[in-house]
Amino acid sequence: MTAIDPRPTTPARPIYVGGDDARDKATTALPMGAQVAHVDWGATLAGAFVATAIASVMTTFGAGIGLSATSVAPGRGWSAAGMLMATALWLVWISISSFAAGAYITARMRRLSADASAHERDIRDGVHGLLVWALGAILLAYLATSTVGGLVNAAASTGVGQELASTAAPVANPLATAVDHLLRRSNGATPVNDASFRDEVMRDLSSTFADGAIAPEDRSYMGAEISKRYGVTAQEADKRIDEAIAQLDSAKESARQAAETARKAGILAGFLTAATLLIGAAAAWWAASVGGNHRDEQLDLRHLTSWR
Repeated sequence: MTAIDPRPTTPARPIYVGGDDARDKATTALPMGAQVAHVDWGATLAGAFVATAIASVMTTFGAGIGLSATSVAPGRGWSAAGMLMATALWLVWISISSFAAGAYITARMRRLSADASAHERDIRDGVHGLLVWALGAILLAYLATSTVGGLVNAAASTGVGQELASTAAPVANPLATAVDHLLRRSNGATPVNDASFRDEVMRDLSSTFADGAIAPEDRSYMGAEISKRYGVTAQEADKRIDEAIAQLDSAKESARQAAETARKAGILAGFLTAATLLIGAAAAWWAASVGGNHRDEQLDLRHLTSWR
C-alpha cells in the first residue's frame, strides 16, 4: 500500500523573470503559503554597511587630494570657484556610487514574498533602496561626528591643543589697537599713570564701535586730556581721534563682511548637502529597481568576478 502524505499541498504562485514582457510569464514558483516580511532588514543592513564603507573610503581619498567640504583654501592652480565645483561634483559622485552600490546589493539579496506581483516587487525594491539610503546617511553622520570628536579629544589629551594654542599668533583686538594708537606718547612727554584714563577712553570708543558715533562733549574732553597728558597739540589729538574712529569703523565693516561670508558659506554648504542626499536617494531607488530586475531574471554576473 502506498503511503499518503498528510501534508496539504498548495498551488504555486509564480515569480516572473525576464524583461517587461517575459515577467508576465510564470517560469518559477513559490509556495502560496510562503510569507516573508515586507522589509528584509538583513539585506537592508548589509547594503547600508556597504554604502557607508564605500562613502568613507571615497571621502578619505577626496580629502587627501583636497576635495573636501572642510577645505579652507583652494589648491595650487585652482580658483575658489573651480575648487568649489570640483568638490561639489566629487560629493555628488560619492553619494551616487555608494548608495547605488548598497541598494543594488540589498535588492539582489532581498527575500521575496509569494503575494507580490511584478509591479509590487519593483515598489518594494525601491523602498528597500530608500532604507539603505536612510541608514547609510545616519551611519555616515555618526562616523563623521565620532571622528571629529575623537581627533579633538586626542589632541587635548596629548597636549597638542595647548601647544597649538600657545604657538598661535594672537588675534588683534581692534579696540585695544585703536586705543594704543590714540594714547601714543610724543617724544619727550613725561610718563604718567593713565590706567584710569585709558579705561575711560576704552569705554567711550566702545560706544563708538557699537553706535558709530561719539558724543561731542566726550570727544572734546578726550582731545583735551590727550593733548595735556601725552604732549601733543590739540590738532594732533583731534587727528588721532579721527584715525581711531576710522580704524574702528573699518574693523566693524570687516567683521560684518566676514559674518556675511560665513552666512553665505553655511547656506551653500547646507544646500549642497541636501542636494547631494536627494540625488543619493534617487540613485538608491533606481539601483534597487535594477537589482530587483536582475534578481528576478537571475542575471549571471560571474563573468565580472571570474579570474579567467
